[in-house]
Amino acid sequence: MLIGIIAAALASAAPATALDATSLRPGHSCFVIEREGKAIGETWQAIKLARRNDRKVWDVVVHQRVAAAGFDMRDHFVLGYDDLAPLSLDSRRGVKPGSRGWQRVSLRYTPTRILGAKTTGNKTTLIDVQLDHRVVDGNLWGVTFAALPLRQGADFSIPMWQYDNGFGQFTVRVVGSEQRPTPSGPVDAWAIDAGTDPLKLTRYFIAKRDPRELGYAAGPMNQRLGGSCVGLD
Repeated sequence: MLIGIIAAALASAAPATALDATSLRPGHSCFVIEREGKAIGETWQAIKLARRNDRKVWDVVVHQRVAAAGFDMRDHFVLGYDDLAPLSLDSRRGVKPGSRGWQRVSLRYTPTRILGAKTTGNKTTLIDVQLDHRVVDGNLWGVTFAALPLRQGADFSIPMWQYDNGFGQFTVRVVGSEQRPTPSGPVDAWAIDAGTDPLKLTRYFIAKRDPRELGYAAGPMNQRLGGSCVGLD
């Protein structure tokens, strides 16, 4: 994730929370990535229903690009329809396989293991991690938060696993509500503070009526609906 994926810490007061992904809706969005108010890149996010092994699933693509920084990252998730339980992830970072900065991670989740491989440059490392509890994929932020039963003052903790940092927790705290501008007009949204470190949380905005990510703000960085996402879709 562009704003950084930090080593996780456990939130002391927040119990583990089940997600209700059936509240999500298929669709796609383009976001503008800004630094100090200046557009520097875009994020394409597509959510669609699919079937895997005769099971209804969510098929999610998140593709971010900041051309001036040479940053290009595309994540493709297949997730459980009811609870966003991860089934697979294909993550690619960089623009040329084998080049400096190129990374590809391919994962397959089972109820008891995470299996796959991580390639950095020309080096490949196998991944085989045992699971003794349910996790979400630590690379997927806004969509995961949109599947929570958000309400004023709510506080959540979600077990997760991320291929660089291992096991951890998403901390999510609902801190208020506000109207957020979108290309089609203002939308009522929950303001939440969320992330993998309870002391360094990012402000996310999740639509109330039709649960979906509307953007985030993290210091000089923010992401908002807009742009064209040409070449990312």
